[in-house]
Amino acid sequence: IAVEGYTISGWRKGDELLESGKTLVTAPVAIYAVASANTYEVTLIVSEDEKKTITVTFGEAFAYAEGWVEIPVRLGHTFVGWKKDGVTVSGNQIVGVLEEGYTLIAEWSVNKYTVTFHANGGHLNGDETIAVGYGETFAPPIAPEREGYTFEGWEYNFVEWNFEKDAM
Repeated sequence: IAVEGYTISGWRKGDELLESGKTLVTAPVAIYAVASANTYEVTLIVSEDEKKTITVTFGEAFAYAEGWVEIPVRLGHTFVGWKKDGVTVSGNQIVGVLEEGYTLIAEWSVNKYTVTFHANGGHLNGDETIAVGYGETFAPPIAPEREGYTFEGWEYNFVEWNFEKDAM
């Protein structure tokens, strides 16, 4: 007898465990399998530098939303979910029979930040705000105009911003 997702470790009659080959049956009797749910190792890949292996049990729900594993954190990103072979693993998925080497990969979205340009009393010839993704560089707006002044550049926290190398 085989039960998907379970390992049969013996047989019982009522509360009595039976020894294989040592039980004499002389009348109709109900005998039940003693089975335990299989466990599987799952590798979670959060990033190239961070991996974690956890154990999950057949027939139980497994998802970060249900205490399966804490939600991973990555600077400048928002955790979207886990993927297996490009398919999102839903938050209420029940563990089925897993193949050896089951791996889930974290999916991330890049956080966007609003950059606001202040013309310091001058006038901008375009958008004063732009959305920029974490780690991205961005182009400066057209230089602002202010009567009687010459525009010298943009600063962030009193330090000149280098638009070619400084990133969010």
